[in-house]
Amino acid sequence: SQAGDVVYETIPKIEKTSTLVNEISLASEEQSDGAGKVNTSLQELNALSQRSAASSEELAASAEQLLNQSDRLINSVSFYRLGNYSGGYANSAPKTMVKPIPEPKNEVAKKEEDFDLMLDF
Repeated sequence: SQAGDVVYETIPKIEKTSTLVNEISLASEEQSDGAGKVNTSLQELNALSQRSAASSEELAASAEQLLNQSDRLINSVSFYRLGNYSGGYANSAPKTMVKPIPEPKNEVAKKEEDFDLMLDF
């Protein structure tokens, strides 16, 4: 019977096709899993980059504030004179010391002075 021969010839081909389909399915699952891991890694890298950019912006803002504060400090103390010393590097300052500023007479005056200093910065 010719029909029986065709069926017997077709069965191994169907089994081979089934095996190939199963292998393709497994490979697709592995590929999908790998793609998911790559996606997760890219999301983590993106989050890290965003945190790094934010930290850099904060650092730049802090540096600018520090520069402004140092300029104000230089301006605040620029009227003090140490003998004939008029500025420059610390190691070139004369050996004499400036007389310290006296403490306020009472606690209220001290608090007012502290408050005034805070307003300067």
